[in-house]
Amino acid sequence: MYAASLANILRPKLRYASVIGSYGWATSAAEGLVKAVPNLKVEVLQPVICKGLPGESVFAALDKMAEDIRMRHEGLASGR
Repeated sequence: MYAASLANILRPKLRYASVIGSYGWATSAAEGLVKAVPNLKVEVLQPVICKGLPGESVFAALDKMAEDIRMRHEGLASGR
């Protein structure tokens, strides 16, 4: 949350943001972090949150996030 508050104050030039995390009982951390950065004009990508140790579905979601980020950056490089 401290990093999100600092980013909100400094307003770095970002295009995308997301959250990767694990929880024990609090499942709303991703929403809280997104709400903590209203000054950032970013596209929020689907967060990857798991309870406890990650399983195959979490690793698949991380692979999907990485592919999504790669495709978006290729789009920026090609001028789309």
